[in-house]
Amino acid sequence: MGVRLQKLKKAEFLIECNDNHGIIQETLDKIKVSRYYYDQWLNNDPVFNLAVAEMPAKTKAFVESKLFKMIKEGNPASIFFWLKCKGGYIETQHIKQENSYTKPLTINVIAPHEEPLRIEGEEQKKLNE
Repeated sequence: MGVRLQKLKKAEFLIECNDNHGIIQETLDKIKVSRYYYDQWLNNDPVFNLAVAEMPAKTKAFVESKLFKMIKEGNPASIFFWLKCKGGYIETQHIKQENSYTKPLTINVIAPHEEPLRIEGEEQKKLNE
């Protein structure tokens, strides 16, 4: 790719990528440039690299402007989203569990030299209750 064509494609890339909100591959496909050339531009052109690096901030500002537009229109989901993400609002649930049923737990420890205790009949039924 010649120097003049590269300059034109870089400029076209920056315009299209800005319109695509920083989605690189979609932009490359649209302007018909390979990832190889894009990587070369990033590595060899600091001005191009800086312009690409600024795109996420532009995209964030764009999305925030849309969010605030919806908030101004009174959209409840947008209001709650902002409150949870930026406003320090924490949604909590308090669950109180009351249980009057308790069953004692008995643990029998058997020393290695002792024979295991065998419980049968009525005593086993009582333990199973």
